[in-house]
Amino acid sequence: MLSQKFNSDKPELVADQLTEKSANGVQWLDGEHADGRTKPGQLYVEVSGKKYILIGNESQLRAIGSNKSVTPRLYVYYRQGLVSGLLGGKPFYTPYYPGDADLGLDAVAAEGATTHLSGFQQKPDTVKGDNSYLYYKDNGKYKLADVDLTSDDIVTGLLKGVGGLLGTLLGGLTVGTGSLCGVNDQGLPDNETASLMKLKQEYGGLKYSSNANYIIFRDIDLSKDGVNSNKEDDLWTPLMVSGDIKGAKLADGQATLTDGNSILATGKPVISNVNVNQTEEMDGSKYIGIGFFGTITNEVNVNNIGVSAGTVSVSNLELQNVNVQNNTNKHKNTQTIISGLTSGLGWLVGGVVDLLVGVLTFGSVNLNL
Repeated sequence: MLSQKFNSDKPELVADQLTEKSANGVQWLDGEHADGRTKPGQLYVEVSGKKYILIGNESQLRAIGSNKSVTPRLYVYYRQGLVSGLLGGKPFYTPYYPGDADLGLDAVAAEGATTHLSGFQQKPDTVKGDNSYLYYKDNGKYKLADVDLTSDDIVTGLLKGVGGLLGTLLGGLTVGTGSLCGVNDQGLPDNETASLMKLKQEYGGLKYSSNANYIIFRDIDLSKDGVNSNKEDDLWTPLMVSGDIKGAKLADGQATLTDGNSILATGKPVISNVNVNQTEEMDGSKYIGIGFFGTITNEVNVNNIGVSAGTVSVSNLELQNVNVQNNTNKHKNTQTIISGLTSGLGWLVGGVVDLLVGVLTFGSVNLNL
């Protein structure tokens, strides 16, 4: 049985959705907030050759240090012949995932960037879905996809799952495996300029690691109904970082986060309603201090042990309503703490405890909250 949104004149299952088209042709979807980004679904910026992952919601914030894969906006492209039955014949795109910084977004592109021959003219490939992203059906709207695009097994499994979901959505029609792709700079699904091969090159090594650099570009309220939250009332796990974390929110008429040479956005993002309750022995392999941050440390220069790899900077962030309860004074395996600091996480040259956020810092660190 076909979806009630299907009609024979317009076989796409995607309803007409409003887009805000900017002067440079970028199509922002209804409900999509650019917040200083220059292209839809954007997940990182480069400033003077340094890459910063953009953090726009609680799910991303919690992922810092997890080593999860940064996952862009994803569509699946079905070529001619991969669908049998009523809708067969013409290539189309199916929306799979909105991208990490846009979790909760429902609107999808109205058409693809690629075209097919229809009659005597080229027409844009259509988008078929159910007014949203298939990923939500099994995972909800606020869980990161964590798709390792370099893993053929993961990508193949994902495509098979999408084929099954889409077959059900289209009324039991047979659907092939298709190919994974992203969106172009205008926000349109594009199996050519944003093919899987190109996504692998762009995102293959991009992870929410402890030593990556981040820009928090939105306010994030960690309460259940808060802005950009994960819609859960869950306790905060202190972050353990050895890369830069900068706040950069649009303010005073600013339009973009960066010009490529410097960060232009000067607004200070607010992270609010942070609840930490430490009741068990502190695991030194994960964090040492208790607060929003657990540990901030600069990395060791692997070519010259004992020499700092550079200064770690945490700046331009505002923390509001931080509730820290530390009900333990014990550490689990203190040897792990020492070996971790001296071999992998940083060079122990001094320590400072910031009572406001409960952070323990080591090495060359610049805190400017």
